[in-house]
Amino acid sequence: ECIKANIDFSSTPYDLNAIKLIEKIVPFIKIGSGDISWIEHIMECAKTNLPIIIATGASDEKDVDRAMSCLEKHAHSVCIMQCNTNYTTDKDKIKYVNLKALNYYRSKYPFAALGLSDHTLSDTSVIGAISLGAMFIEKHFTDDNSREGPDHKFAINPKNWKIMVQKSQEIYQELGNGKKKIEENELNAYIVQRRSCVAKKNLSKGHIICKEDIDFL
Repeated sequence: ECIKANIDFSSTPYDLNAIKLIEKIVPFIKIGSGDISWIEHIMECAKTNLPIIIATGASDEKDVDRAMSCLEKHAHSVCIMQCNTNYTTDKDKIKYVNLKALNYYRSKYPFAALGLSDHTLSDTSVIGAISLGAMFIEKHFTDDNSREGPDHKFAINPKNWKIMVQKSQEIYQELGNGKKKIEENELNAYIVQRRSCVAKKNLSKGHIICKEDIDFL
């Protein structure tokens, strides 16, 4: 199905044998939040020399630092995902997303790319994460929110997925490069809006201009 859709296939291995099963057919390995304390597993994932994406739900700074210290030494490349692991449809979930943890991750682990593993009901947390530097987004996907299962109710469906992607692409463009300058599309406004220094009266040749001679229009 991934080949037909022209997208990469990957998988999250939940035991050591599964790592060996998938390492030859995936472009990266995802380590789920529940395995952030299983250092042997993290080490085996890192030994594949594949890029590693690790989620950090239901963990504290010590948990994250232990795992990231291991990945910094052994992994080829790493993405660390802020995550709040809550598989409910509670509307107050947004209070626990804690996007500002991405700022902490950026300063603490400069070798890693930033990401968000999101379980909220909308796309606002995704947009917020992108504005804080997230380059990878993980969302649960379903073709029908009415299906039975632990995550269909809060998962994102094809219609809303498309909207989320469009918004994400827009904000990536809107972020720019951070350098403050006169942009190409505001050059005309620069000319039209800025004040010009003009003479208030006719000035004779050789006249020494003083403040009373000029105005700014």
